[in-house]
Amino acid sequence: MVATSGGCRGSAVRDLILGVVGGTALLMFGLSMMGDGLKRYAGNAVKRILGALTGNTYLAVIVSAVLTALMQSSTAITVLAVGFVNAGLMTLTQAVGVIYGANIGTTVTAQLMAFRLTDYALLFVAIGFAVRFGGASDRARNLGSAVLGFGLMFIGLNSLSGGVGFLQRNEAFSRIVMDLGQMPLTAVLVGALGAMLVHSSSAIIAIAMVLAEAGLLSLSGAVCIVFGTNIGTSVTAQLASIGTSVNARRTAWAHTMFNVSGTIFSFLVFPYFINFVRATSPSVQRQIANSHTLFNVANTLVFLPLTTRYVRMLERLLPERSKGQGPTTFLDDRLIRTPPAALNACREEIKECSKLVNDMMEQSMKMMVRWDERLGSMLAEKEKCLNDAQKDVTKYLMSLTQQRLIEAESRQAADLIHAVNDLERMGHHLDEIARLAARKYDEGAEFSEAAVSELEKLRKALGAVLTQLPSVIDDPTLYMAEMIDEVLVMASVLRQNHIIRLRQGRCSVDAGVIFFDVINHVESVTGFVKDMLSVLASYRR
Repeated sequence: MVATSGGCRGSAVRDLILGVVGGTALLMFGLSMMGDGLKRYAGNAVKRILGALTGNTYLAVIVSAVLTALMQSSTAITVLAVGFVNAGLMTLTQAVGVIYGANIGTTVTAQLMAFRLTDYALLFVAIGFAVRFGGASDRARNLGSAVLGFGLMFIGLNSLSGGVGFLQRNEAFSRIVMDLGQMPLTAVLVGALGAMLVHSSSAIIAIAMVLAEAGLLSLSGAVCIVFGTNIGTSVTAQLASIGTSVNARRTAWAHTMFNVSGTIFSFLVFPYFINFVRATSPSVQRQIANSHTLFNVANTLVFLPLTTRYVRMLERLLPERSKGQGPTTFLDDRLIRTPPAALNACREEIKECSKLVNDMMEQSMKMMVRWDERLGSMLAEKEKCLNDAQKDVTKYLMSLTQQRLIEAESRQAADLIHAVNDLERMGHHLDEIARLAARKYDEGAEFSEAAVSELEKLRKALGAVLTQLPSVIDDPTLYMAEMIDEVLVMASVLRQNHIIRLRQGRCSVDAGVIFFDVINHVESVTGFVKDMLSVLASYRR
């Protein structure tokens, strides 16, 4: 008897370790491998599509649902949306639509697990292994990883189901799990904590499906755990929003409040919801998968018509706070692993730098005509901001080049580094004009009325070019050659005119030297504009 008892205990421990623990680990590993493989297989395309979404919320829901189903990760899509909003590449309304769709798309995983494919799991593993290690291209190998992970997921589910025997024989565990059906709030908390700890709602739902199939967990308890997993996945987005812009934080809260509100609403109609779910399929695993889908679809249908009001409520709950303007506003480290989005963020930042250069030009040229110490201080601050931005953009793009980029993305990264360096050099020359203005003031040199009038014309001509820079950064195919040539021709003419005035004695030599230096710096700025445009014209956005 003792030997028999010891053998039973040994069998139980083996069931626990090999079945429950090992099966759960293999399930989570398979889910992770499948998700990573799919992300790598279609990642850049997914991110480009997501970044190109317009303000159509309904379109955002559909596209996001499809992308999430492809990537098998609502968390990845939601965190990506937070990064896009923080970088100014997506509006809050767009992001809310993306969140709706991500919640629907993630339910595909549970639906897949509800299919009884364990008999074919080894076939998927064999196919995935062959493609993963014998594929001719990276895309093929990534797809092989996804198929391999898909097979491992079902092997893990099968092992977990086989190990449930120990849990069934453990009265204490059985009683606790069965009680979850009578304690819905506790079940929600278990689901939320589980999803938060393992960063996967699918893994927790899979465990709930296995326990329900074994008769250890009631349908009501399993559905409440499903509700909790939706809330638990919101934590990742909250963590991703720490230290971001107010709109990015609003996006994270939009995700959290969407799931919490949906759970509260579902509890109000819980008996009807459970009865409806029970009627959808004779299989309890399919019922649990359907509850996940129905919850998110119904929640989206309720929120979708109210999106505008929902966004306004988020804006009231998280108001914009005034803060000092830093040199960098668009760069977000969360986008580094998303090359198309990171490149867009850099373009937006470079556009801001070009506006800064235009402001510096206006201030330095005005100081040359009429000294203003206040403008000098403002220009010095802008010069520092421009230098800081140039360093930040360069460092950001260098980090980006460490990622796996396609040839066009690598070229764009190099071109954008070239462009921001051109802008920094423009800022240096404009700062030199401000220094010349200070020297002119200190020496008491004066320009003739003709010289002042010509500098004003030159300022307007250069201003017309610099004002167009943000548009050209958006669309490098815009034609600006004539405007640039006009500035260069005008500079040459003004230089000749001033030589004539010096010969006629209408302008002092000291003022004349300063005037020539200003012309030289304007030509240098224009030259860097020309160089920058030639670089940007090598690709289309």
